[in-house]
Amino acid sequence: MINQTEIKIVRDSIEKSLLESELTVFTAIQVDVEKVKELREHELQLIKTIADENHITEFEASPHERSFFSQMEEHMESDDVLLLYSIALPYRARRPHRQVVSGQVDDSSMTFDYHKRFSEKMKKVIEALRIMDLPEAVEIEPQWFIDTALYFDRELAFITGLGNYGKNHMLICPEYGSRFHIGHFYLLVKETEKIFEERSSENPRLPIRDLQRLNIACANCDLCVRACPAKICGRTEMDRTKCVSYLTQTKKLLMPDQVKRISNHLYGCDICQQVCPLNQAQTVEETLEQMDLIDILKLSQRGFKRLYGETGFSWRGVKVIKRNALIAILNSGMEGMAVEAIKIEGLFEDNSLRPYVEMLEEKYQICRKEC
Repeated sequence: MINQTEIKIVRDSIEKSLLESELTVFTAIQVDVEKVKELREHELQLIKTIADENHITEFEASPHERSFFSQMEEHMESDDVLLLYSIALPYRARRPHRQVVSGQVDDSSMTFDYHKRFSEKMKKVIEALRIMDLPEAVEIEPQWFIDTALYFDRELAFITGLGNYGKNHMLICPEYGSRFHIGHFYLLVKETEKIFEERSSENPRLPIRDLQRLNIACANCDLCVRACPAKICGRTEMDRTKCVSYLTQTKKLLMPDQVKRISNHLYGCDICQQVCPLNQAQTVEETLEQMDLIDILKLSQRGFKRLYGETGFSWRGVKVIKRNALIAILNSGMEGMAVEAIKIEGLFEDNSLRPYVEMLEEKYQICRKEC
């Protein structure tokens, strides 16, 4: 039976491996099966709240399928211990460019595909653990995930203490502000002596939609509340279907008010992060990379993958990005650019793009056949 000294060896080994993989900001909880049951009840409350609010997007699984602690309880015996790590993977933050005749992709998606980056680093962590002299009760079958899993990444990281919620509904940590992706790593230690009572943050005990819980990181600041185009920051309930980031990703037909809200965003938004004072220390003196809208409209899928295949937004495909480029031209007020766009072969023939070409024709009184 493994004791607390041996568990400390396991944790030290994990943390050494994380640091060697340049994952330097992380938090962890060590909990027994009784605490897992308690956290399961907390998570089920969150699931019910999200289901009742009914703001679920097509990118999300049903909330009822998303209980991490229910999954853990199924695999744990009475004397097992769960080690859960929340890990911050930062990305470079740049100052926004105000040129509306170009397209903009948010920082978190323009730099690298964080799913691949995190997976590469975690594979190194696992390999390092395999060659260490760990106690026999530790079966080296640890798991990691980043938001491709069904679980509530942000809530798990909140529970472990990686960060606190801000009015922009994101987690904010001292090292990176909100400019980081969240990854998780966990393993079970079998047949463990009764551990000391290690409690995670008391914050989860607050009601799920309590403002004290949701705005812990922000004090009296309301900059993101005032800047958010969708007016969803600072609210207890986040309507994700109104968020500009969501609108730039969905394939659903967009309504006129949604088209206007997108402005020149090709993917993502980031306005709430750009104005946040807690992010300023991480922001470099370099403007966001702009993308030429006409060049985007001329790209094939193959050309798009060649240019942007390593970025975090390439998964959405060229058609959605082209649609957003048409919207950016529509919002720019640049008639000459609209005429140039309408001349591009194949846009009108694509059923998913035709409505936005027609919007350009209507706004600028352009006859496509005459172009």
